[in-house]
Amino acid sequence: MILKIRKKFFQAALGMALCLLAGCSLLEKPVPQTETEPVKPPRIVTGTSPSKRGADLEPVNGVGELVDPEENKPGSSEAEQPENTESPLRWDLSLLPYREMLMPEEQKVYDEIYSNIMALRNHFSLRNPARADRIDSIVHAVYYDNPELLWIDSSYRYGYTTQGQVTDLTLAFNNLAANREEAVAEFEKEAQSIIQQARQFSTPVEQEKFVHDAIIAVTDYHLSSAQNQSAYSALVGKKSVCAGYSRAFQYIMMELGVPCYYCVGYAGEDHAWNIIKLDSGYYNVDLAWDDPIGSEAGEVHYEYFNITDDKISYDHQRQDLSVHLPPCTAQEESYNRIFGGDNPVKEGGAPVDYHSLGYTEEDVVHSLAEYYERSQQAVEALGGPGESICVIILEGSALRQQVLAALSNRDWFNGFVAPAARNMGLKNYFAGISAQYEELADGYLLLTQEINLQAG
Repeated sequence: MILKIRKKFFQAALGMALCLLAGCSLLEKPVPQTETEPVKPPRIVTGTSPSKRGADLEPVNGVGELVDPEENKPGSSEAEQPENTESPLRWDLSLLPYREMLMPEEQKVYDEIYSNIMALRNHFSLRNPARADRIDSIVHAVYYDNPELLWIDSSYRYGYTTQGQVTDLTLAFNNLAANREEAVAEFEKEAQSIIQQARQFSTPVEQEKFVHDAIIAVTDYHLSSAQNQSAYSALVGKKSVCAGYSRAFQYIMMELGVPCYYCVGYAGEDHAWNIIKLDSGYYNVDLAWDDPIGSEAGEVHYEYFNITDDKISYDHQRQDLSVHLPPCTAQEESYNRIFGGDNPVKEGGAPVDYHSLGYTEEDVVHSLAEYYERSQQAVEALGGPGESICVIILEGSALRQQVLAALSNRDWFNGFVAPAARNMGLKNYFAGISAQYEELADGYLLLTQEINLQAG
């Protein structure tokens, strides 16, 4: 029996994220392979503490290089510095918490970086001085405050002098920069559709719920989605990861006049979610972990809708500048208190049992052979090359170790992919698997596998 898919998020404690490949990386051009000769051993990405997702946030990362100050004086290169880079900030300063964390002189650098990004200049000299030991905080602040910058990527380089002064910046842009006006127009069309509908609701929390549900309705969680660190991926591409969900939510709520902040931290891997300010105070919201998959149309979950720091700390820890965002202690506008109903809501990431997730004893796997059988059925259900997602409940720690061992070497390939491919008559193909698991109550494990089978 193939298990019914219930969730896209992996409920409470994700102990490990595995991205396992036979043949080639899912991010690389396919290389034809026979069914028995994968050219690479599987690649494994592991987490060391509980989470639900894999490594879906790309941290903003800067690399510095010592430069000759005479060659990098501000304005020394006309190609690097236009006469006028002034571009007004889009948002009211009350919606820019990271900018407020900076010193006044650093805010000038923030504004200058923003202006150059808006001018599509990814390499420029700085007119305002910046300390090398503070440039990371300034760049992070620009990225975290401004979800409308759809075309920026998560890495940058900077030149600095022996006196520790930053002279120039080189920012990474994604491929949306080549057609920015078109990309922004596409994004605004999708965003405004949600915004206009949300305006029909009279209170911020009602608007928030509508936006939360609307983004989840149009977006699928997908690790290899294009531009997945940008809000564009969620609303236009319809596939994203935590960063895209969070930036799209931040953008729409800010457009509605509701303060909503981008929060980065650790949840087994680098992760992003939101902090929102409502009438009663501040709350944590995590759309990516509230997003269901594949079951009944319109199903939405609210485990991470308006919860306190105390509740979310079970599996989320703030990092970087986000530790300075306001604490979330309010409870008056939690989901249950405002909306009630029978929707699945629990205390943050606390473990649950498989019965509460809608599974029965028939869904539980008791042996490695049965695990291979269920996985093979999921692949064969494709009828040929394609992508299959299956959820399996594993019983006991011994079976858990056997399955995780199979996923960490090529046993998974020979155990169920190769037999399934033979039964479907495939001779030249390659396969990849992404697997994540969640600890459930009573020693059970909820294993979610995304199996990708492609013809060579």
